[in-house]
Amino acid sequence: MSSFINSNHHTLTIQNSIILNFSMKKHLIILQTILCIFIYAGASAQTFPVLPAPDYGTDHDAFINGTVTVDGSTQTPAGIVAILSRVVTSPSVSYVPVSYALTNTDGQFSLSGQSGVTYRVTYQYPTAGFTTLSGGTSANFVAATGVNTLSSGLVLTRKVNTITKCNVSPTDPTNWGGTILVEKPVAASNLTTLSTVTVFTSSYVVNPKIEISAGASASVYSKLDIGARIFIDGPELTPSHTLESTKKFAGARTSGPDQRIHINLGDKLTYYDISSAITQSTELDAVPTEYTDISATTVPFQVAANALTATENEGGNAGFVLSTNAAAGVCLVYTYTTNPLPVTLSSFTAKAKVSENTKTVALNWSTTSEVNSDLFNVERSSNTKDWKSVGSVTASVSSEVEKKYSFNDVQPASGVSYYRLKMIDKDATFAYSRIVKVQFEGNSELVTVYPNPVAEELFVKDADSETVKELSIFNAAGKSVYQTASISSDKGINVKNLASGMYIVKISRNDGTYKTQKIVIRK
Repeated sequence: MSSFINSNHHTLTIQNSIILNFSMKKHLIILQTILCIFIYAGASAQTFPVLPAPDYGTDHDAFINGTVTVDGSTQTPAGIVAILSRVVTSPSVSYVPVSYALTNTDGQFSLSGQSGVTYRVTYQYPTAGFTTLSGGTSANFVAATGVNTLSSGLVLTRKVNTITKCNVSPTDPTNWGGTILVEKPVAASNLTTLSTVTVFTSSYVVNPKIEISAGASASVYSKLDIGARIFIDGPELTPSHTLESTKKFAGARTSGPDQRIHINLGDKLTYYDISSAITQSTELDAVPTEYTDISATTVPFQVAANALTATENEGGNAGFVLSTNAAAGVCLVYTYTTNPLPVTLSSFTAKAKVSENTKTVALNWSTTSEVNSDLFNVERSSNTKDWKSVGSVTASVSSEVEKKYSFNDVQPASGVSYYRLKMIDKDATFAYSRIVKVQFEGNSELVTVYPNPVAEELFVKDADSETVKELSIFNAAGKSVYQTASISSDKGINVKNLASGMYIVKISRNDGTYKTQKIVIRK
């Protein structure tokens, strides 16, 4: 008996009394790893997977984090697929994918596995726009319990005549639909011509836990495929991309080990962190106006994700419970006849600075290449939608060496602010940098001082030299009576020479936030 289900919202009953209960949890913390081959190891019950080890019947305890960046740029591509593979050395060296992930808009990803196991990480990315500079395949490593950070993530190099822009959807329970808006990779100069447009799409599916149980009688699964079908449709993307990302759980009877799933009456098998991913790339036959019309800054892609479950049951009464979560990514690669970027931005930072009576945001950036560049307009926003110019800096016109720039916003807004650079060419064409964020208000849970009242020595609780910049003490009249940048949790501050009375202690952090605390000096 064969069955196919394309749903994830209801309890469904199909032939042979197989009951499928798809449970969902909107804010699920997703752990990603893929279930490999299940084999039957006995005449009566299915064992947990043993090819290859470890046992997926236990939750994963190792998390491998990394990033994808672009050399000489602030770009952090989203929707790039990262793959964690187990290194198998016997009888010969092979690599078994066990976990998948998509990068977020910061180029970050997280994979999951088991501690004590040797892994490596590989990637799938839009090769029409990038080549690999380093980290395309990681060195083998043994995962430890907890968070493991890759010493070197994937570093890409932009192909000289291309611009690539990417975006990714949230990872949500299926079924869902929505829109992914991808910024148009428009050239900053009109001295070059667009020749091709390539659409790179990616899909990702994760099932954090699967439970399989027998009902009124024992059951055998000869096929159990779990995943999702993701549809991505954009202007002139004909046919639209349909990405079926699934993991095959069971196999048919073979001359070797029985690869079916056998479940005895009363048994329940639990498997964790089943993930899969797939990519597709298409060069459009022509360049449609939807991709070049400058009246809109983004290209919309309609996306839908449906659960995809296929089963074959050889008899008996069985059911399984799972929740399916999916995400999708889209990258646009525009290829031009010549280098389309007059400015190659290698860094852009914003840092809040607070003095006794003033607040300033210090912006710094650098370029590695400039062609016919004119100005850098510094723009600020409170919501990343409405922007206004707060100043400008003259560019270097033409350069093939690193150039450094800076600008101080001496009248920053309170609360959270966002900054970006509008990089303007001599012919009035322009491009935008990535957006950076700054916040001034302090957190009530920042470091504190004690004891209070104090007679001789004041101590700073939980001081961190990497985050705490300065400590100042002001008397009741607002005059500074003590200041130091040398702060530690175990080194006291001598206040013996200060008169008895009330004072204000101000603790400033390197990110511009600060906290004030009243203390009493009592002799």
